Amino acid sequence: STVRVWRVSDGGCVQTLEGPGDGVEWLTWHPKGDVVLAGSEDFTLWMWLAQSGNCMQVDQGVGW
Repeated sequence: STVRVWRVSDGGCVQTLEGPGDGVEWLTWHPKGDVVLAGSEDFTLWMWLAQSGNCMQVDQGVGW
């Protein structure tokens, strides 16, 4: 139900992204940079700014 963003240089946790009510099925970085996208078992799509942890958008899907 959470996504963590880790810093490669020292292994520190940058953000813990809260949101999905169920487990995370998939995770990817947006091609333009500092945006993380995740798909949840409850068929929601989440989008956050990685550095700030601000949720940008939540969409309800109909199934993957």
